[in-house]
Amino acid sequence: TILSSYLDHTCALSSAKVVRCWGRNASAQLGNGGTVDTLAIVDPGGLGAGMDGIAMGEGFGCAYKAPKNLYCWGKNDRGQAANITTPNQMTPALITIP
Repeated sequence: TILSSYLDHTCALSSAKVVRCWGRNASAQLGNGGTVDTLAIVDPGGLGAGMDGIAMGEGFGCAYKAPKNLYCWGKNDRGQAANITTPNQMTPALITIP
């Protein structure tokens, strides 16, 4: 299991390559479609199994799936979630890496 944490939210990548998150969620940094903080483990919507890496930042998170797919969610006031149309990306958005 791999853990990535930033301030007050954490995500884990299991040995089965599944992402689960918990903690603060004011900016949708848990990726579960809401903004309610939770101590319960939640599923960042739509990722499924097969993720190869995770990283958390201030109010956002990303997961990587080889060979070139990046999924990001959460705070997006400076484009952190690579989605310029919303201030917060509520669930993981696919960003294809060229």
